Amino acid sequence: MAKINFLSLGGQDERGKSCFVLEVNDDIFIFNAGAKIPTSDVFGVNMIVCDYSYLEKNAKRVKGIFIGTPTFNNVMGIKLLLGQVGYKIPIYTSPIGAIVIKKIFEQKVNNKKIEPNIIELDPISDKKIGSIYVTSFKVSNSMPHSYGFVLKTSDGAIVYVDEFIISNDKNKTFDSQINLLNNITKNNTLALIVGMGQAGNPYFTAPNHKNKAFYEAALQNTKNRLIVGCYSNDAYSIFTLATIAKQQNRPFIVYSNNFINTFIGVLKLKLFNSKNLISLPVSEINNSKNAIIVVIENQDTLFSKLNKILHNEDKYVNLSSDDQLILGVVITPGFEMLAAELSDEVGRLDIPYKALPKTVLPMTQSDEDLKHLINFLQPKFLIPINGLYKTEVKFSSTVTTSWIKSDQIISVSNGELFTIEDKVLNPKPQIIELEDKYISSFDALDVGANILFERSQMGENGVINLIVIFDKQFQKLFNYVEFDYCGVVNNYAQIKEIEETFKKRMGECLVYDERKRLILKDTKANLKRLLTKLFEKKFNKRPLVLPTVVDCYKTK
Repeated sequence: MAKINFLSLGGQDERGKSCFVLEVNDDIFIFNAGAKIPTSDVFGVNMIVCDYSYLEKNAKRVKGIFIGTPTFNNVMGIKLLLGQVGYKIPIYTSPIGAIVIKKIFEQKVNNKKIEPNIIELDPISDKKIGSIYVTSFKVSNSMPHSYGFVLKTSDGAIVYVDEFIISNDKNKTFDSQINLLNNITKNNTLALIVGMGQAGNPYFTAPNHKNKAFYEAALQNTKNRLIVGCYSNDAYSIFTLATIAKQQNRPFIVYSNNFINTFIGVLKLKLFNSKNLISLPVSEINNSKNAIIVVIENQDTLFSKLNKILHNEDKYVNLSSDDQLILGVVITPGFEMLAAELSDEVGRLDIPYKALPKTVLPMTQSDEDLKHLINFLQPKFLIPINGLYKTEVKFSSTVTTSWIKSDQIISVSNGELFTIEDKVLNPKPQIIELEDKYISSFDALDVGANILFERSQMGENGVINLIVIFDKQFQKLFNYVEFDYCGVVNNYAQIKEIEETFKKRMGECLVYDERKRLILKDTKANLKRLLTKLFEKKFNKRPLVLPTVVDCYKTK
């Protein structure tokens, strides 16, 4: 008899930031440590990651982190996670996942080079981890050699799959072993934890994920260079373009600092036949007149990269009017405006441009893919992960037409910890308090709401640097005050009036302790509050005031 807890730290009712925790007796297994990009402007925030404080408190019980599909949504928070639970915690993944994770750790942490403890799993092979055995199996999705996982407990198998499609293609780069699952689970699946994917699309994803015909049609209209913008998690499109380049005897250039390691890794593992592929380095971009150039970035940087190329501000690509540009990504909510701005800019420059049609689907599961997997495994419990609530509603509607019944579906919100003991579910979850963590543009962990409010305040109302002089001997402030304004107002006469009023009322702000010593912290807060109120009353603006106290010592 096993006691099984499962907890979502991220990915529920949101796009990205995937992290799912499974506890089997006293052992903790973590699936993914992802991030998400703010869909609206958040001052200085580059990405948002999960709150790992629960895992930090239980770090001694963590037996491993499992990365099946190594994409931005699944791995970009792993550096922070390991920083909290320990860098020696093993990361179980595929050979391609190992390449992606090593790239993340190339950047030093606190000026130290960290070597993560990565263990590459062989598919369809048992691995003893903690008190149980885990088996990985290949799934077909947008990243080559992706994995799902089977955890074998005394009460049955727990299967975890975040992204997959059912396809009969004989493609060793994107191979699938889902048809072998019953051999692993022995027809005894306690729970299936599965991504929602494109629930609501009433078909199989295949063959509508194929985009080769679209790119071939685009190349029929030009003998010149083709520049394609792709996300780094869409290796399928990138290797499709490599196949076309090989067939049409065109040079192929991967323009990416991140994905090039993955591309080389796939070739070394012989997952892609590179015979007759003319692969050129980035330095040859402007020397080849008919190359297929794939510009590969994460979601947060692709559009800015393409805009730099359009304005000839890029370090390597010199765009000409003969080139053709294709935006080869599926536009997700929050990025429509960036795509529209890119289209407008291309139209202004009169450069041939196309976007990937909406009929081409991402390589994630649709309704029939989900029903096929559920009917195949016939799990006792079904746990949908990684999707919005509206997608979960469609998911539930879809899967209840399969083998599963509605009372077998466990709807999990972020921070809810459910327990299954002796194959019986406790329907009342324990609530774990979570707070999103914001990562700045400099990969620094910021402290939530206060900092974001102050950044917003600076952006909208400007900044005032306030400098006062403190006489330490007599515990008082001099009547000298220096004001430095940035982006506040330009009515200097009224500003002068505020400054004089502030100097007269400075005495109201002084706070002393019982020994008649000035309490600088409280005094600075009062000075800040007074100056802010004066500006708000006069101009209806609340600039951010940054008070600085300079100590003055009496010299002989």
